Amino acid sequence: MTNSATTGAPVTSAGSSFTITGVAIAGYDGTPAIDSTKITAHAGAVQTGSVSGSFGAANPATGAATGSTFTYSEVGNFTIGVNGVYDSTFTAVDPPGTECTNDFSNTLVGGSYGCSFGNSVASAAIGRFRPDHFIVTSPTLTNRQALSCAPASTYTYEGEQLRVTFTLTARNGLGTPAITQNYTTASGFAKLDGTVYANFGFGAVDLADATPPLAATALSARVASGTSSGTWVGGIGSFTVDLAVSRVAPDGPFESFRLGVLPLDPDGVTLRAADLNLDTTVPADSNDRVLVGSSKIRFGRLAIRNANGSQLVPLPLPLETQYWNGTVFVTNAADSCTTLAGANIMLSNPQGGFTVPPGSCTTGASNPVSFSNGRGNLIMAKPAGGAVGSDDLTVNLGTTASGNTCVGGSSVAHSAASKTYLQGAWTGGAYTVNPSARATFGVYKGSDEVIFIRENF
Repeated sequence: MTNSATTGAPVTSAGSSFTITGVAIAGYDGTPAIDSTKITAHAGAVQTGSVSGSFGAANPATGAATGSTFTYSEVGNFTIGVNGVYDSTFTAVDPPGTECTNDFSNTLVGGSYGCSFGNSVASAAIGRFRPDHFIVTSPTLTNRQALSCAPASTYTYEGEQLRVTFTLTARNGLGTPAITQNYTTASGFAKLDGTVYANFGFGAVDLADATPPLAATALSARVASGTSSGTWVGGIGSFTVDLAVSRVAPDGPFESFRLGVLPLDPDGVTLRAADLNLDTTVPADSNDRVLVGSSKIRFGRLAIRNANGSQLVPLPLPLETQYWNGTVFVTNAADSCTTLAGANIMLSNPQGGFTVPPGSCTTGASNPVSFSNGRGNLIMAKPAGGAVGSDDLTVNLGTTASGNTCVGGSSVAHSAASKTYLQGAWTGGAYTVNPSARATFGVYKGSDEVIFIRENF
């Protein structure tokens, strides 16, 4: 244990056994001891750990005494100061004040030397020590509704953000484990970088208590990327991680989604096997992660349908959020949190007497567009001047936008909704297409006996 650096070998766990040898001269057969007040931790340490253990009796042929079960309770390294390894009993036959003085003096005082003796210079740094393990506390898994609205539902769309928060505590491996407070970011001894998502080893599984799916499904590969933040102070790290279940093609729903964490630092410090309570493999083979939380994960899309009506009144367009139930897309009645802005609705292809930016606005979307039980309230304003015609509407669920669109009857800067998790395969192929529909005013004439028919959605 000769490592004075913050990295590299040798390295062992705080609480693990290591050896100290104290060498006197041939003929010494006593048993030295450790003076804990002479232990000094590395520069910048939060606290000095305690050294425990004992020496065996010295071999008189060499004067060397060895103890092989010493432990240090902290992270980092330490030095043993002058007289930190000492013997005050070897001269017990001559009690202090008779033929020796009650000190460590190597200078004659009244014809006597000190009764005690120890190391005359401080030791080199002894180390490096790492934590024995981490403990996860206060884990939470927050679905997207809890981040955006209240009351929140219990599901999240595939591709949509989940937020994980938890606390990690670095501890030693003693019989009663304690926090290794010197595991700090500032000191360089904390090796688990909280800004690197991969350090947390997230894994997931969907259990077999929902129909569909009919069987448990391993989902660890679907949560392979994300962002994280957090630092270590006093051996405790508080971390926030944003991640998502990747979205490619309709699958699930995963109504019994479980997320687990298995942090690992470059020194190999991780969780104890006895603390792992979530198996994320199928078929199950062992308990391999700590459960963070549960949710419902659904493959979703946003649907919008054509509508037509009188040019004299506003026109509602059917709009709803849907999810794949294992067979078909159905209305997501649990969704009362999705919102859209009127500026997310792009207008194009004006027909009849209609115009769109960069010209004027004949009509425009309502703002905001909110959802209740999966159904939206998109309403197009009645056309200016009672114009007859149509506009094509596209809900921009992407992340980029340019130009202007219409809200109410006014031109405004177009914006992107950043809800790619609700795009669909409306033109075939990948589920990366924004939904579109046509709003038509005053085109279809009804019965001569009917002045106006209105249909509510």
